[in-house]
Amino acid sequence: MTKADLIAQLETARAALNALIAPLTADQLSAVRSTGVSIQDELAHHAACVSRMVTVVFSAERGRKPPELDAVLSGWEAVRRQDYAAQRGRPLERVLDDFHAAHRQLLRRVALWTEADLFDRSKYRWAGGRSIADLLIARVAEQDALCRARIMTMLDAGLPPEGQTHPTS
Repeated sequence: MTKADLIAQLETARAALNALIAPLTADQLSAVRSTGVSIQDELAHHAACVSRMVTVVFSAERGRKPPELDAVLSGWEAVRRQDYAAQRGRPLERVLDDFHAAHRQLLRRVALWTEADLFDRSKYRWAGGRSIADLLIARVAEQDALCRARIMTMLDAGLPPEGQTHPTS
């Protein structure tokens, strides 16, 4: 795999997710499902996860161990509910802006890296034998696909009654 392949994989995964949410209305995005979670919640959590990966990349560039490393290495399930609670009540437009901006920032950061540094599995001891590219594939591209699957499940389950939208608390 090359840096161009990595970037293409990140862009392809995000394009599929964007294609799924693009036709949805604000009401569909903010409607709370039977699980107590909205598509907006999923997108907010995912934006926070991508932002954490931007921090990982930024920290690695500077030779530092990233903050929240345990959450990054163990996956995002440990922080999912925390993110849902922290994001509740945020305007949909801000959630969507963060969702798109975090991805753009990640691609900008990755573009600055050399292939050797992106794919070196021994350079960052804190990464547990994984390269930055490995982490990006697992924590961004694969999570884009997982987020997409969760949203598809929500859409397949149908929308709640008219007017029932995202709670503000």
